[in-house]
Amino acid sequence: MKIAVLGAGNGGLATAVHAATSGFDVRLFSRSPSRIATFADSRILTYDGVLGAGRVELSYVGTDLRDATTGADLIVACVPSTELDDYGRRLADVVTPNSVILLNPGGTFGSVRLRNAMHAHRPGVVVPVAEFSTLGYAARVREKGCVYVSNLVDGVPAGVFPGSRSPEVRELIHRLYPTASFGESVLYPALLNLNPIEHPAQVILNAGRIESTKGDFYFYIDGTTPAVGRVIDDTDIERRRVCAVYDIETSPFVDLFAAAGYTTTEAAATGSAYVAMQASDANRTFRSPPSLEHRYVLEDIGHSLVTWEHLGALAGVSTPVISSQITIAASMMGTDYRADAQALFALAPTLGGPDDLREFLINGVRQATPI
Repeated sequence: MKIAVLGAGNGGLATAVHAATSGFDVRLFSRSPSRIATFADSRILTYDGVLGAGRVELSYVGTDLRDATTGADLIVACVPSTELDDYGRRLADVVTPNSVILLNPGGTFGSVRLRNAMHAHRPGVVVPVAEFSTLGYAARVREKGCVYVSNLVDGVPAGVFPGSRSPEVRELIHRLYPTASFGESVLYPALLNLNPIEHPAQVILNAGRIESTKGDFYFYIDGTTPAVGRVIDDTDIERRRVCAVYDIETSPFVDLFAAAGYTTTEAAATGSAYVAMQASDANRTFRSPPSLEHRYVLEDIGHSLVTWEHLGALAGVSTPVISSQITIAASMMGTDYRADAQALFALAPTLGGPDDLREFLINGVRQATPI
């Protein structure tokens, strides 16, 4: 199987190494020449962590998207959800009717965003787009061309847009991610995304520390005190209420965190996000972002929390803790994040409730307004 990996950050390099060590033909694309400059000629990546330690040679490393994707059985995009408009325009020019795209991570309805952007650039282009709830790895680039992978997520929640294409797409993706757990539609991974449960509270309640130290602390361990943990717990309670009205089966955050390999079952059994975070070996050495201009705000609040708030409102479920984080973040950053949700959910004038949303996500018959 030929796999094109888009993005040369933490997720992109982890995916490329995982696919190559699994025996697949891997091509790596980056929009930024500087990200791949040190290994573009050799096409060699080095790695260590849970995938072992060693080096792999890719079949292509470069900045030409057509060269990277031509003939690919699966295109895996490991890019921030804030960049999906640009990638949608780029992909619209190179995909074929046989193309399959996976967003790893999905960024909460990233599949819808990408399809909207592709259709806006090239009306009529139709390819299935799958998304994972979160990145399938805990990984950090140690230096250019070298990636440390501390966790491979087991059973990552997944979905396909439109859901009607799920059987064929699921079979393909299972060749690389055999334990990925697919729901009826992308509503499933959208509501099981771990990042918006934890990151917004961690960033907002550590904003002063992030700005004054430029992120010089351990984000998950030092940044999650008992008080921060309680906000994470309350955020999760509201998420689960939204899941219930959409018939999405879920578990508490701490149990999902443990199932993904990020903490121990003993820590999860306490029901406390604080305890679970302190026991997270996979995240223990990860530093804080150096500024608030980071995906933990731009994606996890600006795309994900606002989507959850809107899903709740659509079904008559109040989300005061989630809503308060959006409001504070908007004030901190001077950005109207709720406008993004309004654009995403302008799917059709008759989108009046959960049933209409389900129909759109499964059948893809309602035309989404381009974002």
